[in-house]
Amino acid sequence: MAARARRGDNSKRTLFVTHPHCAEHRIAHHPEQPKRVEAIEAAVLAHFGERSADFAHDPSPPDATAEALGRFHTKKHLSKLEGLFDKVEESAQAPLMDPRRGRTKRRTMLSIDEDTAVMPRSRAAALSAAGGACRAVDAVLGQENYHSAFACVRPPGHHATPSRAMGFCLYNNAGVAALHARATYGIQRVAVVDVDVHHGNGTEAFFRDDADLFYASFHQSGDDFYPGTGLAKGAKQGFSRGRELSVNGAKVAGETGINNNVVNCPLGRGAGLRAIRRVMEEKILPALSAFAPGLVIISLGFDALAKDPIGGLNLDPHDYAYLTRSIQDAAQCKLISVLEGGYDVREIARGAVAHVSELARLAKGAKPSDDLRRLRGASVISELSSGESWGSEQSYGDEDDDVNTLVANMSLDSVADGAMARSPTANRMSMDSVAERPATPPLLPQPPPRRSPRGVSPGVLPVEYGADGSPLRRSPRVSNGHAVASQPPPAMPRIE
Repeated sequence: MAARARRGDNSKRTLFVTHPHCAEHRIAHHPEQPKRVEAIEAAVLAHFGERSADFAHDPSPPDATAEALGRFHTKKHLSKLEGLFDKVEESAQAPLMDPRRGRTKRRTMLSIDEDTAVMPRSRAAALSAAGGACRAVDAVLGQENYHSAFACVRPPGHHATPSRAMGFCLYNNAGVAALHARATYGIQRVAVVDVDVHHGNGTEAFFRDDADLFYASFHQSGDDFYPGTGLAKGAKQGFSRGRELSVNGAKVAGETGINNNVVNCPLGRGAGLRAIRRVMEEKILPALSAFAPGLVIISLGFDALAKDPIGGLNLDPHDYAYLTRSIQDAAQCKLISVLEGGYDVREIARGAVAHVSELARLAKGAKPSDDLRRLRGASVISELSSGESWGSEQSYGDEDDDVNTLVANMSLDSVADGAMARSPTANRMSMDSVAERPATPPLLPQPPPRRSPRGVSPGVLPVEYGADGSPLRRSPRVSNGHAVASQPPPAMPRIE
């Protein structure tokens, strides 16, 4: 990588941070897939190019240090994750055959909970993700003096509490970055604005008790939506026998923080931009402006998009330009963003290009753009299809699955008719329809539901029966309140 610029050279530029390790954390049949960061990187680089007066790219940030991770996470949490990493890496290196015992059992994946797991490359990916977020902080607050920075990293982080990995998240990347800014650059007041469709219970769990940290979030709620926290004050589901409930490390309802430094705005499914603008302009932005941070971090989740297979807040990719500018205008300080969720590969690429383009306009002092034409770099996007997502057929390692190959074979300014049309297999797995089933016998009693970041959990879906009377197993994939019948992926092995 080229030598880093001297202070003052980059004050009107945005830094884009990626790392190849972030694409190596692969959990089979999981919505949080490597293609997410591959698609974003391909689209953003196609839009700006590797060399631009407005843009710079760092593809090799250093890993997060143990000291940086320890500012947010407990020693017990870090020790537990290290133990899991060691165990799965050692198991993956074991020989397939033992001369004495014959074939050995190799565990190449260990589950932490129903939705979160580690595999042999998870340690490298998680350290690079947290390190990428810290690199973004260094870029805007250090001698390079970038205007802003976007860390396109995974696994995501905002569900990871100080003491627990959960919800696809291992380390809390945004939280680690916030405390890195404080410890390294003396920025005492740091704000995180979370635009993911899920409430960032892990970030809130740390920030609520520190008056110099600010957390705000709009998010989808209701219908047992994950993680079940961040509801408005007085919500009935936030109480049991008159006592306030806490779930997944955060208060279910009414959390305002130790000094009114937490703002939660729950929204119903399908809320759309109008409802989001209302809560942003009436609640989140005034509170952010009054807090007067020295650094603002956007927890940038793209699962609020209309075509996302998990979320349902009905945003358009270009709406992320509005979110970016409004947060910057209210905070009036340095800004970085860190990738969180978003599971429709082509839609998140569009949203990321809109976000980085708006950062570039802000850096130059340009007015917001009203031009909603397809942006350069949108070659990974089709207006005709929602593209590949958790609900569509997936394979790993095939040549035709490579995002860079996809970009290279398509025009930057247009999409050939039918180029992105779904395959017959993908059409059979459409998230917008449910295969017709024969009449069903009376429903059996169901187990209590669990909250899952994948959407409505299997525990709240009705049992259906096939023609032979045997129960049909179902996946937690949902769309418009309906579940899609399919065989579930193989269960992840439990930790012994």
